[in-house]
This record gives sequence, C-alpha cells and structure tokens, in this order.
Amino acid sequence: MANRKKFYVVVGNPAFTIASLATSSSLVAGRESGSVDNSTNLYVDVAVRVRTRAGSSPSAGTIELWGIPSFDGTNWPNVFDGTDSAETVTSRDILSGSGRLLASTPTDTTSSRDYELNCPSLADVFGSLPLMWSYFITHNTGVNLDSTGANHLMYQVATYDTVI
Repeated sequence: MANRKKFYVVVGNPAFTIASLATSSSLVAGRESGSVDNSTNLYVDVAVRVRTRAGSSPSAGTIELWGIPSFDGTNWPNVFDGTDSAETVTSRDILSGSGRLLASTPTDTTSSRDYELNCPSLADVFGSLPLMWSYFITHNTGVNLDSTGANHLMYQVATYDTVI
C-alpha cells in the first residue's frame, strides 16, 4: 500500500529590494518583489516569512505584506507587473481587490527594531496557489526602513505531496 507524504523544500526567493523603503502614510506606496513562478514546480503550498528592520526614530505604525496573484502568469492587477520595483497602488480599495493581505504587524517608536511578517499558508490565503505571484510590502512608520540590505530577509518554504 502506498503512503502519501508531504515534503518540504526551501525555495529561492524573488528579488525584493526593501532596504530604505520610504514610508507611506496611506499604505499604498511600497515595493513589489519579482514574481514567483509555480508553473513548473507545482507546489501545493508555500509559507513565507519576512524580517524587516525599522529605520531611525520611527513613529508607531504598521508594516504590511501582501500577496499579488497573476493567475495566468501574464496579466497583473493595477500597477503590479511581477518585477522588483517601487509601486504606488491607486487606492487601498484597489489594493484589497488586487491582492491578499498575508501578514501585518504593528510597530513602535524603537529605532532599528526587527519585525517579523509570517504567512504559514499562501494556499489558504489565495484558495489555491496561483500560477505566479509577487509580494508587496508597505509601511507607515514615518521614516524609511533600515538602509542595510542584509537587515531585511525573506524565506519561502514550499510543500508538495508525493506517494511512496
């Protein structure tokens, strides 16, 4: 009798340059990552974790991580295009319709504090994994995020099923 098992694999991260990301009081300006292409690997699920560092003398605010799907791998919603680039979404309503909020964390006024954004299941958030997706991060801490690239980390762990 065959057994169905879940396997985990650490996957490569898309380009995502969030060092020195400017604050956005309305949480519509931020940074989009490069796209994640699931058309070959066909992962069942992906967990994502982002660690980011506040800049100097921030005000209390929020940091948000969004998932932006492209279900056909070509067409993207609103201003998104699946490339590592600065983006300003038309409005919060459009952002909510364009993607899904994956994680959010409140911030305080401590300089250079690390914040974790965790989404244990993209499949749960999207309903199932899209063919391609990108990430979008925005914050309203009143100052730019820390300027050192190594102080901002991303991890993705994918799962797939196999029969043994």
